[in-house]
Amino acid sequence: MKSSAPPKAGRRKAPDGSLRASSGQNPAVQAARLAEAISLARGERVLDLGCGRAASSLFLAREYGAAVWAVDLDVSPTENLAAIRRAGCESLVFPLRADARDLPFAEEYFDAAIAIDSYHYFGTDDRFLPYLAGFVRSGGHIGVADVAFTREIPTADDAPEFLRATFGEHWSFVHSVEWWRNEWERTGLVDIVAADPLPESRRLLQDYVLDRAAAGRSDEIARAAVDDDEGLLVLFRIVARKR
Repeated sequence: MKSSAPPKAGRRKAPDGSLRASSGQNPAVQAARLAEAISLARGERVLDLGCGRAASSLFLAREYGAAVWAVDLDVSPTENLAAIRRAGCESLVFPLRADARDLPFAEEYFDAAIAIDSYHYFGTDDRFLPYLAGFVRSGGHIGVADVAFTREIPTADDAPEFLRATFGEHWSFVHSVEWWRNEWERTGLVDIVAADPLPESRRLLQDYVLDRAAAGRSDEIARAAVDDDEGLLVLFRIVARKR
C-alpha cells in the first residue's frame, strides 16, 4: 500500500515508572498495555510516534528487546540520544525528529507502530490511519494509548460544565473508545485486537495531577481530571492488526 501523506494541518506486568521521564501520563505503563495486546517479540521493529522523551521507546527496548525508532517533532533527538546512551540502549533505540504526517520510512518497514499521548495531534484526520498503515507490514500492528471520554460528546453544548469553556480548543478532538473503534474499522484496513480503558487509568490520571502540582506545571488534562466528578475522562488503548 502506498503511504500517501495526509495534508498537513509477550505479557508483562505494567511498570509504575516515573511520570517525570515523560510528556504524558506514564508512557511506560501505556506501552506495556499496548505491547501485551500486540504480543511484541524480540527483535521486531517498532515505530514510536510522538515519543516525547523516549520513555516508552526505552521501555520496549529493555523489556521486549524491540528495535525502536523514537520519533518526535518537538523533542530534540540529541537530548533523547543522551537518555538512550545513559540507559545503555544505543543499539536498539534510534531517535529522530520528524513530522508524523511526513515520515521518512520505507513502506511496510515496521512490525508495529504505536503512539502514546500523541495520536490526537495528528490522528483524527480520516486519512491518517491509512497513511500510517502503509509503513506497517501485513499482519503487523498499530496501537494507540491516549485520553478518551467514556461517552461521546457531539458539541460544546453537550459537554459538562467543567469542559465547556475550553471544549473547542482542547477537547473537541477527544472521543469515546467506541468512536475510535468505529473510525478504525470503517477503513477496512485493520482488525481490532483491543479497544478498552486501561485498568490503571484512574490511578495514572491521579498521579499525573499530583506530578504536575509538584512540578508547578498545571495543564488542561490535569485541571479537568480534578474537576471530573462523573468519571468522564479515561486513558484507553486501541490496538489493531493490519490485514
